[in-house]
Amino acid sequence: MKEADTHLIFAPYHEENQELPYISGTANFPNSLRDINKYFVGINPKSKGGACYACVTMVHNKPLTELMEEVAWWLKEQRARIWERPLQAESTTIKGWFLYSHRDIDLVEL
Repeated sequence: MKEADTHLIFAPYHEENQELPYISGTANFPNSLRDINKYFVGINPKSKGGACYACVTMVHNKPLTELMEEVAWWLKEQRARIWERPLQAESTTIKGWFLYSHRDIDLVEL
């Protein structure tokens, strides 16, 4: 994934962990399973090996479909998948203004 988008980083999953640094490479990857779970929620490595599933928040510069196309060969080789889910934010902030709401806009011109 990092080869497909050099700006790819992983953010802490839950709002209460937002003060933690983003993971941008192996240098700042967490060492303990407790800390890994703050980024990769639900991951549960098996002692006998096998697939692990987790919910993550990835920050990337490329559209996800383009990113997945570039790593499709690797995903197929590893028999792995990435599923896109709608963002379920713990809180939201709305900023902006209602279009044409300012009184100086000429309604006749519209």
